[in-house]
Parts: sequence; structure tokens; C-alpha cells
Amino acid sequence: MKILTINTTGKSEPKQILRKNLADELGIHVRDLRPVFFHKQVATIFTRNKSIIINLGKIKLIVTKDKVFIFNFERSWVEKTFIPEFIDRIKDWKTQDICFEFWVLDFILVYKMKFLQTSYAKLKKKGQRLLTLLQKSFDDANLEKLLNFRKELLNLETNIKENKEAVIEILEDDGAMEDLYFSDKKDNDYEEVESILEAFLEQVEEIVNSIDELQENLDDTQGIISLKMNNRRNAIIRLDLVVSILTTILTIFTVITGVYGMNLRNNMEDSYEAFLWITGGMWGLGLCFFLLTYWQLKRKKVL
Repeated sequence: MKILTINTTGKSEPKQILRKNLADELGIHVRDLRPVFFHKQVATIFTRNKSIIINLGKIKLIVTKDKVFIFNFERSWVEKTFIPEFIDRIKDWKTQDICFEFWVLDFILVYKMKFLQTSYAKLKKKGQRLLTLLQKSFDDANLEKLLNFRKELLNLETNIKENKEAVIEILEDDGAMEDLYFSDKKDNDYEEVESILEAFLEQVEEIVNSIDELQENLDDTQGIISLKMNNRRNAIIRLDLVVSILTTILTIFTVITGVYGMNLRNNMEDSYEAFLWITGGMWGLGLCFFLLTYWQLKRKKVL
């Protein structure tokens, strides 16, 4: 297993180590390392024997009082973005009156928040463009885009809520708050770490509220689309009903024409007046049938 260690001076060192050896070095159980090794683990922040084990999705590391162990440092985003900024900022730590582990925790939460805010900003722009498209046309392609967008938004919301729950679990557990401190105690230590966690929660709540607002807009748009589709469907049904009525009338004409077109003598086939009466009668009967049926459907509010 390859990990990257970074000490308080910013010096980084990649190395190979067995899980058991790492657990022995930290004085913890191997099972405590699961959150930083397995991909499908919920967001977690907890302490074990003066080590803070942190899994915030793409950020997986363990913090001690003088060292940081990064486990997914070979991933492109972590290697090219997170680690360089972390090493660059760690030089400023000694100028601040705060324990190293608290400074690292603050940096990680701030960095994670930037990532969440950036992800939401991108989704918001995408959602606004999609809403504009749907107002103009709700064809199959745009409806499929809407479905995919809602999945992306749900994944982001799930990620945010997992991170939120991980922080809340610490804030609501006095024992967990106590375990976070394992360096030389300063008077403002507990207030410092609590303010770090509270600041993260406040920003998370802002994003959650924004996501809820965006989802409401999507729900409203989807409701309008459903109403428009129902109106189109009803219009098609009404048109089909009118066509069925006309088809029925034409069928009656066909029957009458068939009766008088048979090879039978009835003394009317040579009469021009009989032709006019029968033809006029058919159209009159058909018109009356159509008007009566149309009136009945209107009275029943079918049309």
C-alpha cells in the first residue's frame, strides 16, 4: 500500500507500508483504517489513539499531532490540486496560535467546502440553462437531460449531507470533542475546534438551502410540463373523438348507399327526384346526428 506523509514543515514522503504496520505505528486497530481504504464508505471524522481519521470522499487521510498520512494521493485531483496547496499553506501554520491537528482539520473542511461550492455552482448554471430549454421545448432529449441533472443534483446533495452528518456527530458528542484534542492544551483549543466545525456547518446549510430552492424550481417546471403534456393529450383525445363521430356518420352513408346500390329493382333508381331526396336526407340526417352528439359531449364537458 502506498501512502504520502507530510510533516509539520511541509516535507512530503511517499512510502510503501502494510496496513497492519501502519495500524501498529498509530496504535489503532486495522479495522479503524477502513474509512480511508474502501471507496464506498460514508463520510467519517473520528479519533483513535491521538489520530484523527478523516474520510470526506475524495479526501482520505489521518492526522496526528505532527504528521499527516494521505491515502489517495495518486488520484489526479488530489495530487495536482489538494497536495500542492496543502504543502504551500502548511508553512503558515506556525504563525497561527492553533494546534497542528486543528489547523489541518480546518484546512480540510475549508477545502472540502470550496469543492462543494464549486460543484454546486456548476450544477446551478447547468440547471438554469436546462430550465430555459425546457420552457422553450420539452422534447425527449430535454426531458432526458432533466432526469440526468436530477441524478447529479441528488448525488451532490447526498455527498453534502454525509459530510454534514459527520461533523454533527462530533459536535453533539462531548466525548468525541474531547478526543479531538491531543496536543498541549491551550485555553482556546475547544472554542477553536468548535468554531471550525460550526463554520463548516453554516456553509453547508447555505448550500443545502440553495439546492432545495433549485429542486423546487425543477419541481415547478416539471409540474408545468406535466400540465402541458396533459393538455396536449386531451386535445388529441378530443380530436380522435370528433374523427370517430365523423367516421360513424360516413359509415351510415355507406350503408344507405349500399342498400340503394344493390342490383334490385325498386322503381327509384331512374328517378332524379328520389336521388335528391335520398342524398339530401343522408346529409341532413348525418348533420343532425353530428350536432346532437356534439351538443351532448359539450353538455357533459367531454369537449
